[in-house]
Amino acid sequence: MFMAEEIILGIPKTFHDKKVLITLQGKRLEIKANVKINYNEFSGFRAALNNGVAVLLESIDITKELISSELKSLAGRIETISPLFNEQEINDFYPHIKNFSLNLAEKIMSRYSIVVRYNNDADGIASALALENLPGVFIQHNAPIYNDRHANNDILTFGRSSENKLLLLLDLGSNEDSLDGIMLGKQNRFETFIIDHHPLFEAVEDYATVLNPWKELKKSDLTSGYLACEVGRLLGILNDSEAKTLAQISFAGDKSKYLSRNTETERFYIISEIFDYICHQQDNKYSLDSYKNLISEESNLRTLYSEVIERKEKMRSILLNTVKTRNIQEITVKIIPLKRFENNEEFTSMSKVCTTLLEEEIAKDPEVALLVIGLSDKRMIFRASPKLIEQGFSINDLIGSLKETELIDVGGGHAAAGTISFRKGLREQLLQSVYKHLERFKKA
Repeated sequence: MFMAEEIILGIPKTFHDKKVLITLQGKRLEIKANVKINYNEFSGFRAALNNGVAVLLESIDITKELISSELKSLAGRIETISPLFNEQEINDFYPHIKNFSLNLAEKIMSRYSIVVRYNNDADGIASALALENLPGVFIQHNAPIYNDRHANNDILTFGRSSENKLLLLLDLGSNEDSLDGIMLGKQNRFETFIIDHHPLFEAVEDYATVLNPWKELKKSDLTSGYLACEVGRLLGILNDSEAKTLAQISFAGDKSKYLSRNTETERFYIISEIFDYICHQQDNKYSLDSYKNLISEESNLRTLYSEVIERKEKMRSILLNTVKTRNIQEITVKIIPLKRFENNEEFTSMSKVCTTLLEEEIAKDPEVALLVIGLSDKRMIFRASPKLIEQGFSINDLIGSLKETELIDVGGGHAAAGTISFRKGLREQLLQSVYKHLERFKKA
């Protein structure tokens, strides 16, 4: 018999028997050491054992007194845990990660139904893999915001019951354009938790529990995947080895300063590129288990990475003939007409088209102050070089100034990357606004 804390949190510390008999919804089940039960088949709890076995339990009497006692016990254990990486910024921010983890643990103990939406890139996938043992439904989220449409979909799909419901947003949700969706969810008994590293619109904190280093550090290097790994460790559902792997994949995917590309880390960059590649495919059938298995499948990794390289080469050949260049106050602006790529099924991620050009230009000149703009009839994608950011430029600031024109529908990002959408016919007017912002920036 496991302790109550271990049952509720799904963190059994020991597993002495090779099998255990439990009663679930009137069914007598024999759980063996090599069996994993699908949580979605039942309404009970899933408790993920350290050896990978999953046990379902629902017959525990959960009271406020018990939750309080178990939270106190968990808090004591968490206090003994140190960060994965010994960096000053991480050490300073770690108390926020611990507090968030305790708040999340309270909801798990209280049997909240959990819906997890994770961003469709390497960082978002790493975030989801870090927390995959939470008892919930995981959905790949193919948008940089959580809007009314997403909220209504979750309300219709998951919100009909009287149960307490929790929405966990991974690598998204901190921006102003997500506020209405989060508020709508709250009106329909969804509590929202957010793990993100994009610039924080502070009003979001009035409606959600947020773990985001932007408020304290004004930086995005502590990626969502890394933060989720620490939360997973603190809750006891992720071991240190898995956490380090997933954290470094997320660092590689978002070009964090906490990971340098070299022979030892090259594998993490390869995996992140593959994740970014396959998650944007129109026929993407990858589940979290599929992403997880890829990390250890060497031959499959090599095959997929060769496809990534081949696609990049085709992309480069098109870029050579389509990119337009403009210089504004010693800033180089490269404009990509995205229409050439949007009509090509091989290039499903326009963001990666822009990133590829940025990387090509930096490889030629690491000191280039460069802004890449991917341009279509209804969207602009921005990428900035490290040299331009060093000078104080921020794409997030640029998007903020464009919002003041009231010409754009939604937009968000951080210092090095961002996206806006707008109504057809406003492209040239917005492009002129971008040029004016660059001129003001250089004169400041």
